[in-house]
Amino acid sequence: MPVPSADLPTTAAYIGKHTPKSKDPQSANWWGNRNKYLISYLKAIYGAKATKENDFGYAWLPKLDPGMNGSWLMIFDNMIKGKFKGFFAWGQNPACSGSNSTKVRNALAKLEWMVTTNLFDNETASFWKGPGMDPAAGKTEVFFLPAAGNVSTLARAGVFDEGATRVDTCQACSRYIKTRDSRKGGVDVPLEVEDLLTIHLDLLASREGFERGK
Repeated sequence: MPVPSADLPTTAAYIGKHTPKSKDPQSANWWGNRNKYLISYLKAIYGAKATKENDFGYAWLPKLDPGMNGSWLMIFDNMIKGKFKGFFAWGQNPACSGSNSTKVRNALAKLEWMVTTNLFDNETASFWKGPGMDPAAGKTEVFFLPAAGNVSTLARAGVFDEGATRVDTCQACSRYIKTRDSRKGGVDVPLEVEDLLTIHLDLLASREGFERGK
């Protein structure tokens, strides 16, 4: 779904611009259903408050300036040029996950304010502590809002990592699970064999007082 822009103030204007039309009778033209996607999205956000009378709450959506590139890289490119006054880092950590963390930290230092929401402090919330940063030179006022998490997340006592294999421990139940992330590659062997190859992780978890979950 294209991000709404300020020159499209209504759902009718948005749908009119972003819904493709086809004269080919054999064309599926799936995005001809753009209106259904948009209204469904607004109802998912605003629930019962999204009604036909208030244009399904479309006016409440934040919107880009016309022609603005709001992609990740361009946000920090404009930020470091001083084109942003504030920034919301809602469950994000761009000072760690960005492709150029030094540039991101320097961009954050150009802000007047930043609101960051997360379970724990991270590189973005404390960007002025990063490499090459001078805390005295920054002017950004940071508001750190604590977030809520589910019990299983908060109960984790730690993670033991061995490449593609990791062990998540639960302090509340004194148990652990061992999982493999296939995206990280590793040895291409059956899971039973890899379980044996990483038995040292089981021993480490056992020494910490955790029993393997069933």
